[in-house]
Amino acid sequence: MDTWNFPNELKLVASQYTNFTDAKDGPATYVDVVQVAFLQSIVGTDHPACRVDCSTVDAFNKLGLSTESEILEIEGISDKIELAKESLF
Repeated sequence: MDTWNFPNELKLVASQYTNFTDAKDGPATYVDVVQVAFLQSIVGTDHPACRVDCSTVDAFNKLGLSTESEILEIEGISDKIELAKESLF
């Protein structure tokens, strides 16, 4: 990632997307987006991260998403997604 001059915000994603216990204050980050996407993508599988209690993952709160939402439900909240994207730039 250094060789390709990735910004630090993206470098953190690779090392922190499975760190669900280290909540950071402030607006949503790329790590938060990837954490939610990752957890949603493994729902219903036997992946070890399925044991994570999503109600303790701060990324859902930062993005304004319910931990009870499933992927199909999230697709219907484009306004919230747009607000989250705006907070990242």
